[in-house]
Amino acid sequence: MKRRHVLTTTLVFAVISGLALVPAQAAPPDDAIGPRAAAARDYARENGVDEADAEAAVSDQQMVVEVLNEQNLELGVDADVWFDQTDTGQRLSVRTQDVDVASAVSDLALSSETTVAVLDEAPVATIVPEITDEVEAIARDFAPGIQGLYVRSVDGALVIDTTDSVGDVDAIELAASTGFDQVIVESVPVASDTILTRGGVAMNGCTVAFSARNGSSYIGVFSASHCGTSKRVYTNTAGTGSYVTATRTLRNHGANADIGFYRIPAGHYVSSSFFGSSSSSATTMGSPQDVPAGITACHRGRPALGWDCGTIASIAYRPTWTGACPNGTCNAVFVRVTGAPTAGGDSGGPWVNGTHPIGIHKGGASGAGGWSVYSKISRIPSATSLYY
Repeated sequence: MKRRHVLTTTLVFAVISGLALVPAQAAPPDDAIGPRAAAARDYARENGVDEADAEAAVSDQQMVVEVLNEQNLELGVDADVWFDQTDTGQRLSVRTQDVDVASAVSDLALSSETTVAVLDEAPVATIVPEITDEVEAIARDFAPGIQGLYVRSVDGALVIDTTDSVGDVDAIELAASTGFDQVIVESVPVASDTILTRGGVAMNGCTVAFSARNGSSYIGVFSASHCGTSKRVYTNTAGTGSYVTATRTLRNHGANADIGFYRIPAGHYVSSSFFGSSSSSATTMGSPQDVPAGITACHRGRPALGWDCGTIASIAYRPTWTGACPNGTCNAVFVRVTGAPTAGGDSGGPWVNGTHPIGIHKGGASGAGGWSVYSKISRIPSATSLYY
């Protein structure tokens, strides 16, 4: 059995909430398998073992977590717990002076993939300096590109993540200045908050329709092309708080549609859901549909109107208002919805039949007697698709 020997691995838990997440500039994960199977697959790849051994190891990890949580302890304070890889499997190490915790871990019926070492010692947090504002300030003096820092459970070393070159940071002097016996400097890329966006959230001045992809390499969102080339995409319908800047890279904006694909930068995510009738609880997106006149269709826009519904009057509508279609007149291929007035900022928002995407808001008339017009979902730009 071939293993890749590594010094220390971190126990990672994936919480699957039912929302499919896709990393930017990467193929979407296979969300057809369950969370444990997905974790085992990744464990096998990372450690060079077969799937059966990986499944046993991941099952052991989850069993350990369940037992530790039953003890009502605070990891890193009442006990240090970590897994690392050996030539024969994974090793669980527990450093604690709590007899009940030590006994609970020792009594675990784990597979042959996992060995256990219980150390009757005080947790590292009780014997090494704390990470304080002062420690961070000192570390920043030595490593201006610092992205984060932590105390390693296995030996109490201070580990610093920084964009600086490892050779440019004097770890020995840094250790002496911070009071730690050992400082380890890791060179890492620039970090930032990860944004999750979905259909129905606000853009500055517009609304997102649905999550989308461009081939297998890029993710993004659909909105109205006339919204502009660069837009802030928020995580909520109000247009407040965290946002990511998306760039329009593809569009179908002419006589037949007003749709743009806005690419989300690497490191952020989209969900296969949208905010529909609720602005706080998302709805999982269904498959796209082409719908006839006479049905009730609904739309999510900016807070002025929010969620609104109306009756489709025509699926062969030709907008003629000033500037409706660039470079000439519009063709009679748009959809007009009666009884659903438009409001400022609604452009680009989702039109749905139940959970099924049917269009992307273009414009219309506001106030009493107002109505809306949308581009059919079948008119999305070439080489793009909905993410659902």
